[in-house]
Amino acid sequence: MHVVVTGAGGFIGSHLVQALAGEGHEVTAVYRRSRPESWQTLRAVRWVQADLAHGAAELPAAEAVVHAAALHYQSQPRPTPADLVRANVLSTLHLAEWARRCAVRCFIHLSTVTVHGTVQEPLLTETTPVVEPDLYGATKFAGERILQAYGEAFPVTVLRLPGVVGSGTDGPWLGRVLRLALAHEPIAIYNGEVWFNNVTDVTELEHLVLRLLERPPSGYRALPVGAAEPMRLREVVELVVSATRSRSAIVEAPTTRRSFTIDIDPLVCATEFQPSTTRALVERYVRSNLGLAAHVA
Repeated sequence: MHVVVTGAGGFIGSHLVQALAGEGHEVTAVYRRSRPESWQTLRAVRWVQADLAHGAAELPAAEAVVHAAALHYQSQPRPTPADLVRANVLSTLHLAEWARRCAVRCFIHLSTVTVHGTVQEPLLTETTPVVEPDLYGATKFAGERILQAYGEAFPVTVLRLPGVVGSGTDGPWLGRVLRLALAHEPIAIYNGEVWFNNVTDVTELEHLVLRLLERPPSGYRALPVGAAEPMRLREVVELVVSATRSRSAIVEAPTTRRSFTIDIDPLVCATEFQPSTTRALVERYVRSNLGLAAHVA
């Protein structure tokens, strides 16, 4: 199958390009600024530099698309509001128009649980209300609504992602915990007794995307992604500290922030994909970064 992957120069997109090419798919890898130098020679990969905010005329016809391109507040240089609208809204609109013309058989959009904004409920589901998201979440939600409007032209599966980790990453909450553990610094936690499954990794996403390409759900679905078998948040941090043999102290700090877990039942039912457990994901993440632990020690 010929698959277009946007955001191919980013962490998630570059891994998806490698996974799809490795499974024998023909891949058009779209990047805006830079592409992974070590993967330029992958067979069956065509690299296309394009800013989709200006249109998708450079893209060849394809059977499927994985829209991994996004701009968020952690991007460097720090994006302006106009940057976020161009990258997360206009680019999605232009890509949707291209997908309609191509009559793609599968459109997978990587979104974020941030679209929900302030989550008032202890369990986040696909029907959890959107309440005052920040501008990043609002622009990603606008992209989702654009794709929903195209739902009759081609099938769309939106994956609302939690923090995504992998080898060498330290951005999401779990990454910060690992970084502090490797440095033997104190780790502050909030709501330590709440259940936590708000994590996935690039390996998990690779398997999920491959499954969706094989069996794309019909119509439009927006599905939260998380781990199976939640753990207490304190237990997650204790697992990281133990696995890294860290001397970090775990300090419970007061907070008024609400915490939530993610309902993965809709994802499992719609895709027949069984996510890894929270413990397995945390252990895999720590193992993949043990080289960093040795360097810090």
